[in-house]
Amino acid sequence: MSPTRSVTPATYTFRVRILGGVYAPPDGRQIWRELELSGDQTFGDLGEAIPLAFGFDDPHLWSFFLSGKPWDDATEYARSPSPDDGRPARAADRLRICDTPASKELLFLFDYGDEWHIGVRLVRTGAAPERGVRYPQVVASRGQAPPQYPPVEDDWDEDDEEFLAQWEQTEAEAVEVLRQALPAPTLAQVPAGELTAACQRLRTGLHRHDPAIDTTRRAAALDPPLPADDAELWLAAAGALIAMRDPSGLDPELEAAVMALELADWLGAVIGLVRGGVGASAEPAALVAAINNCSEVDGTVDPDDADLVELAFEVMLPTWETVGAVDADRRLTALGAWGLPRALARAWGGDLNAT
Repeated sequence: MSPTRSVTPATYTFRVRILGGVYAPPDGRQIWRELELSGDQTFGDLGEAIPLAFGFDDPHLWSFFLSGKPWDDATEYARSPSPDDGRPARAADRLRICDTPASKELLFLFDYGDEWHIGVRLVRTGAAPERGVRYPQVVASRGQAPPQYPPVEDDWDEDDEEFLAQWEQTEAEAVEVLRQALPAPTLAQVPAGELTAACQRLRTGLHRHDPAIDTTRRAAALDPPLPADDAELWLAAAGALIAMRDPSGLDPELEAAVMALELADWLGAVIGLVRGGVGASAEPAALVAAINNCSEVDGTVDPDDADLVELAFEVMLPTWETVGAVDADRRLTALGAWGLPRALARAWGGDLNAT
């Protein structure tokens, strides 16, 4: 009798379901698709098929995590791993479908910014692929797929354009106040060693999606590819919460508190902090005092609003600590003395070095 030979199934069907994400609906876990692939295809093929199965037509970077844990470097297979990004991710097209771990839900993370989390589980295997069928193919579905992005109301009118123009003018005037208060010749020179070290930590944290840096990454829209220039990267990160480019992922009430800070608040806080010199306190109460003592801004913080302004700076300070603008004791560093005025100007579309 000839020995029994195991036959490798030739088709693999995966159920993929929405687990979460910035724009994921509350009932996302009830929305799924089943995708059938042939055993000679790879996770690269599966990764390209999953977003399309949900109608997501704006391509982004993505990764599989075999452990089911987001940003688990040890089990990551990515769409486009880069040898320079600090992560040991392997290419998804090197993992064959026929090598899929059985009975385990994997994590597919689509769009490193909005982070759609999608569960992936092998649900069945089949015989030889059908002739003439193009794989991957959707073979079953449940629920209406959510939009990749929330709808944008198209009600922009002349009043909005006028408001935007006025706001840009106000920001330009604020940059000029900053320039007059801290003239270029008096600004600190860049501490090159500190900048390099801070950006190395920042790049590593951004690529590993360190939770401590996620708020900065989201608010500044710092998705790959990151700026190659260290100064550009640092200024974008330091100014992340000054003028948010994207939702920060903070609790809505905390984000609203930061967004309620007026230009005069930012001006007074940064001017006063930098004038205090390296080692000056960046505690929220000290920043409010700096606003009140800054001759370049009109008025002072209303006592009834002081707690809210302090809360906003309390929310913002971890960002400055992350980039090394303030130290663990919340005191201004040489890097912060150089960079915070420039980050403030950059957030408002200006450049303190411009003449």
